[in-house]
Amino acid sequence: MIATELRDDFDRFVTEYGNIIRLKTYVSSTSGGTYDDVVYLSSGADTYCFGQHSNVNKALAGVEKKFFEQGLIDYNDSMLYVPGSVVITEYTKIAVGSPPNGTEYEVIPDIGIKKYEIGSTAVYQQLFIKIINNGSWQNEL
Repeated sequence: MIATELRDDFDRFVTEYGNIIRLKTYVSSTSGGTYDDVVYLSSGADTYCFGQHSNVNKALAGVEKKFFEQGLIDYNDSMLYVPGSVVITEYTKIAVGSPPNGTEYEVIPDIGIKKYEIGSTAVYQQLFIKIINNGSWQNEL
């Protein structure tokens, strides 16, 4: 009961105070079969949710500070909090706003997605994201 109440409270908070987030998850396919396989990405459907987007704060604390000191994030990166029920993979492009502001983000590898769960209920997810500089990935179809 408490887990679902927390999840519902989080959803209400981001709906009221957050931003509309567009998620475009890509499907991967591999070509080759050896060490240097090529991964091709083909677009899936857009999905939308509400989330809270913020830049990495210069007054770093907690896990943010640890990742910054390890060189995994920098001040150009962002954090995004989305509902726990949202499906996000390493092949998801993220845009903020409706319409999106033109900037697309990707999940930072190795540290990107942290799900906060109580029992088997995913309450919310914290993502570390970075701007995709040229707007598309290599091998994107």
